[in-house]
Amino acid sequence: METVHRICRRCRRSVAAAGASATFAGMSALAAPPGELAAFEADQAWRSTMARTATPHEGCFESDYPVTQWKEVSCGDAPADPFGQPALADPAVVGGQNDYAAVASSGLLSMAIGSFPRVALDEIPQDFSLQVNSNFMKTSVCGRNSKCRTWQQFVYSSRAAEAFMQYWLIDYGSACPAGWHAFKGSCYVNSQAVRIPRFRITALADIALSGSTDGVDDTLVFALGQRAYAVSHRDDMLFLTTAWQQAEFNVFGDCCSNHLQFAPGTSLDVQVEVDDGGTVAPACLGRGGTTGETNNLTLGACVGSGGRKPRIRFSESN
Repeated sequence: METVHRICRRCRRSVAAAGASATFAGMSALAAPPGELAAFEADQAWRSTMARTATPHEGCFESDYPVTQWKEVSCGDAPADPFGQPALADPAVVGGQNDYAAVASSGLLSMAIGSFPRVALDEIPQDFSLQVNSNFMKTSVCGRNSKCRTWQQFVYSSRAAEAFMQYWLIDYGSACPAGWHAFKGSCYVNSQAVRIPRFRITALADIALSGSTDGVDDTLVFALGQRAYAVSHRDDMLFLTTAWQQAEFNVFGDCCSNHLQFAPGTSLDVQVEVDDGGTVAPACLGRGGTTGETNNLTLGACVGSGGRKPRIRFSESN
């Protein structure tokens, strides 16, 4: 873990000095001795492997580098707060519809992995969330309710120090199903939560947040440095596997349409890697955000890449 954090601090300094156009991999090569760079790249590869490693069943799990098997741990209760749908589209902020989403080019999505390959920011004394969000979908859970749309979020909350899935029935009406919470004409409920030790927002370069579905379970994996955490829950909450077409990932305020205020000079590159069964580059969908939380950054250009790991990448800064 210490090696990872040391390299990333050097990367941030190098990126700030060299300019936002340089790639994170190139800055790492300039900033770190070969041995440290190899260790950093090994950690990245392990985090990617864990995002693709199925949990044995529903529940909560942990794993430590270099092990690639899950060890079951006790789950906690997710916070009852709503990470709600967007209510605004202000071009001066990221979030509230104003965000990029990766759109499947070859079929439905089965996985999305969010990360920050380039990070230049100062510490801020605020809670924040990390979110992978689906599109608004029409699935069988809505039944005959013509207005209803389903929506799924994979969330890390710094305030709660937990990661969990939040399920939504958008515009369902006030009579929510048993066990669901009502919110502005919609309904939501959470999975159980996996506990994650608090970490500083300056460590964003060391994290990966993924959401996946295999038609049996939906799984969130949160990797931080050399430790990974997972929570799985049955897919029949929303039947995500039948209609998942796009994925948003970013850092936002922590729940309840809250706003995250970064210090001036902040600059991030955001990457959303997707698995849709093909190798074609996903499309960058502008105004593709689906969450109600925001941050004070401004979006830059977005580029899609194909190949073994189709993905989009874009910048945001202030």
